[in-house]
Amino acid sequence: MSKSGEINNQILDLVFQQQNRRGVAGDDDSIRDLFKRYTRIFTLLDDLFSLAYAPCGTLTDEQLLRAERLIKCVLKEWRALGMSMGKPKVHLLEDHMLTFMQRFKGLSEYSEDFIEQYHQHKKRNAENTMTMRDVEKSQTYYAQIEELKLNDDVKFAEKDFNDNKTRIIRATNLNARREVKTERRNEVFAEAWGEYDDEAVPLGDWLY
Repeated sequence: MSKSGEINNQILDLVFQQQNRRGVAGDDDSIRDLFKRYTRIFTLLDDLFSLAYAPCGTLTDEQLLRAERLIKCVLKEWRALGMSMGKPKVHLLEDHMLTFMQRFKGLSEYSEDFIEQYHQHKKRNAENTMTMRDVEKSQTYYAQIEELKLNDDVKFAEKDFNDNKTRIIRATNLNARREVKTERRNEVFAEAWGEYDDEAVPLGDWLY
């Protein structure tokens, strides 16, 4: 989501190119406004989740207030884009996320990333053994892979790779990139909150 503006601009260029190629007339201002709204909601969500993924017990009252306002702004943009409010994750965002953040002061330890990672590993293993008709051979393959992960040489190679990757990232001036990202988040949040009307977008009002 942090690169949503760049990606949306690329998609917008493609839309206009297709319009010109096919000779289709469109309302360019409306299209730009739509893409601006998508860019805004992605940036707001990126800001919100960066707060939510803070370690438990670390969020301050000021950060929690920002999270509350971010949730309101996200829901306003969500409704303005005409997207369904009847999805489970939107319900969690609207009615429960802030409560959990206030209670635990950060939700990093409750992230489901490890589950997603498990699904990826399972899918990759299934793809690697899809031609194996013998169940025993397939299970042996899984066991060998897990055994290799515990090998000291493999662990060292993995650590060396990750350390090199970290050095490369640092070499690209990570701090400067973070500052630009934070500044962009603050600009979008300030704009969205400045336009927010608490009465016009009541929380808990399910449209679909």
